[in-house]
Amino acid sequence: MVLKIVELFVPDAEGRIENIDRAIKQEDFRALEESAHGLKSAAANIGAKEMAQLCEQLETQGELSTLGDAEEVLKDLVTSWAQVRTAIRQYH
Repeated sequence: MVLKIVELFVPDAEGRIENIDRAIKQEDFRALEESAHGLKSAAANIGAKEMAQLCEQLETQGELSTLGDAEEVLKDLVTSWAQVRTAIRQYH
């Protein structure tokens, strides 16, 4: 069951990160909020705490309709995702 959840997480995470990037570039705050919220929940489900925290920051920026430091947070999210992805590969 856990393996199945992790296998579903990988493509979902990649798609949501792309959506977050697009939302920031287009200043689409609703899309930013929704994509970050979805990824936050998925990351929390597999124990990727840092990813979940970064997504929470992005979700809040979407809720407040401000980009603030969204680009920097996104860079940190991409770095965190790379670490999680490496850990997932080692687990298999």
